[in-house]
Amino acid sequence: YVALKFLKPSYSINSQNKDKLLVEGRILEELNKHPHIINVRAYIGKDEHHGAYLVLDYIAGQTLQSKHPKGIPIELPTVIHYVTQIASALDYAHEHRILHRDLKQNNIMITATQDIILLDFGLSIDETNSDFELPNGSSMGFPETMAPERWDYRSQRESDVYALGVIIFELLTGQKLFE
Repeated sequence: YVALKFLKPSYSINSQNKDKLLVEGRILEELNKHPHIINVRAYIGKDEHHGAYLVLDYIAGQTLQSKHPKGIPIELPTVIHYVTQIASALDYAHEHRILHRDLKQNNIMITATQDIILLDFGLSIDETNSDFELPNGSSMGFPETMAPERWDYRSQRESDVYALGVIIFELLTGQKLFE
């Protein structure tokens, strides 16, 4: 089973969107061996007739946010089960110098077997790339889970850990950390 993430051919072949999609493909290819990170099967960015696309594993399940709506706290053993898998995926990415930078409940899938799959590496970067800047008007992540340094366009491993901490708080309390 596969899912596609693609850009229509009407986008310029030199567009920032195509470049971001290719970076996401390369990052996911590097992280393909982890059981809690979405697998990429292929990515193409130079096809003028079909646009740019990623071919990803299809994950049957629900996002963490849709399975556990806000306002309802989750039992501690369930949170531990989820967080152990999310932290394992983040640790693996960090070992490969990859920062997710967009960790939120909608980017975490729960399968029918209660396995966690981390999705959407579209804002991810190699942490050794100190020259990286987001272009004007680009999204920099989800404000409710962003670490303070992310507001200054700086990212580090601890930024992902901060986002995970916000998610843990929300799961345990059923409330947002900040409104």
